[in-house]
Amino acid sequence: MTPTIRAASLADLDRLVEIEERSFSGDKLSKRSLKHLITKGHAIILVIMKDRQVAGDIVVLLHRNTSLPRIYSLAIDPSFRRQGLANKLIAEAEKTAAESGSFFMRLEVRMDNNSAITLYR
Repeated sequence: MTPTIRAASLADLDRLVEIEERSFSGDKLSKRSLKHLITKGHAIILVIMKDRQVAGDIVVLLHRNTSLPRIYSLAIDPSFRRQGLANKLIAEAEKTAAESGSFFMRLEVRMDNNSAITLYR
């Protein structure tokens, strides 16, 4: 089944928290933070669906006084990795940000996170 991407909703909240827990040992987004970002945050939050479930998500923060959004978090459930889903999420986030007037995106990544550095390059 071809993956699909859509905006995150509150119905996804528990699954997003589960993916955070399965993906990161530290620096995890809390349920409270994710709920705020989905409902009130100035952010783009997209989920990728595979096999009828949320397989991953990307959080892009939008800043009110600049057109430079920031990739804040990208998480793919370990059971769905190595299928190109992260690349699809990044491409869709870039497209969505461009439609809102952004020409560039920025991100920060830990220097020891080699898999993320490889992905972003």
